[in-house]
Amino acid sequence: MKVLFITRKFPPSVGGMEQFAFGLTEGYSGESRVWKWGGARWHVIWWLPWVALKLCLGKRADVVHLMDGVLVPLAPFARLYGRKVVVTLHGLELTYPNPIYQWLFRFGLKRVHGVVSVSHATDELLQTYAKPRQHAVIGHGVQLPRMTKAQALELLENRFAIGETKNIILLAGRLVERKGQVWFLEHVAADLLQDPQNYVVIVGDGPDRDRVQAATEKLGGLPGRILLRGRVSDAELSAWYARATVMVMPNLPVQGDAEGFGMVALEAAAHGCPVVASRLEGITDAVIDGVTGLLVPSGKPETFKSAILQSTTWPEEKRYEMAVKVVEQFTWKSISEQYQQFYQNLT
Repeated sequence: MKVLFITRKFPPSVGGMEQFAFGLTEGYSGESRVWKWGGARWHVIWWLPWVALKLCLGKRADVVHLMDGVLVPLAPFARLYGRKVVVTLHGLELTYPNPIYQWLFRFGLKRVHGVVSVSHATDELLQTYAKPRQHAVIGHGVQLPRMTKAQALELLENRFAIGETKNIILLAGRLVERKGQVWFLEHVAADLLQDPQNYVVIVGDGPDRDRVQAATEKLGGLPGRILLRGRVSDAELSAWYARATVMVMPNLPVQGDAEGFGMVALEAAAHGCPVVASRLEGITDAVIDGVTGLLVPSGKPETFKSAILQSTTWPEEKRYEMAVKVVEQFTWKSISEQYQQFYQNLT
């Protein structure tokens, strides 16, 4: 089955949708082509008309797969190129409030043959929004860990002078309100850092960078105990996953800005790092409660503290079993096979 993948988010850009597009297109075993954009976001305004024009030139694929909902307005053009059109929804596409965007999105959504949601939470949003003829829930996959714990220790210990016995509490993700980094620093971090064995490392960049910096400075008196790394290389991120004692996802509900899945939860678990996360939106598909981490109510400081302290006691055997389970269950090969089955079942 010939598939044309179209994505506006692809490496070298970084983010969950970029990893999704790369992982699925690399894992797909059938005949395929990829039309991709991985550069500056504002250039997409020129790239999309070029894609629409190319789609008008011929009928050359069995399936055209639009890899996120922002591309849905291309659906009428995609129907000229492929026999079937599929779109993957990540969550935010359904909540973005701009009325012009919403009209275009609804117009395009009526012209696709199948819709895949990356989580059950996204699919529930879809059902209140529209009733597609065929839909399914298929999550994300995870790349195999790039680094062992021993390699991570070698890379990080000398560079950051954090001893092997210290607990690393990691937050990884874009610095935006819904990710909850500021809330965590204001309501949870101070108590955890009373224990000199605990360190907080925040990886990522985004619009909330200044607020995160200000919240860190307000804590004061904890020099070197909170490390803001900003955007890091894939190798360093892998090292933090492998070295961290626990990763925290303190997400908050924000109108118009939902968490579609939570790729970093899978990545951390694949490295043997348990995740303490808000029981919220698509995160509930990314964290297997009690197996790859703990899900707790959003915005509850005491509950988060308790779960974080509990997860720091997980034995190495449990961490290893968790990593094996994630790597086996969420491979891009298995995800691509689910997509292939979905393509074949389209009517």
